[in-house]
Amino acid sequence: MRPRFLVEPEAEVELEAAFAWYEERAPGLGSEFIRAVRAVFATISRNPEQSARVRQDIRRALVRRFPYPRF
Repeated sequence: MRPRFLVEPEAEVELEAAFAWYEERAPGLGSEFIRAVRAVFATISRNPEQSARVRQDIRRALVRRFPYPRF
């Protein structure tokens, strides 16, 4: 059985804020950010063991092109 892939509601709020932040910098950049995040989500879904373990039951995957903005 595959592990459950879950995006917490708080993370959804952060994704929306990051989309807006990138979109303010350049029109269309927010959409590119969302596409990159979806690509990482797809990779996680296909191969969850590939992501770095940060705690016993939590893994992390980075969206390399888009560093995390400080809000």
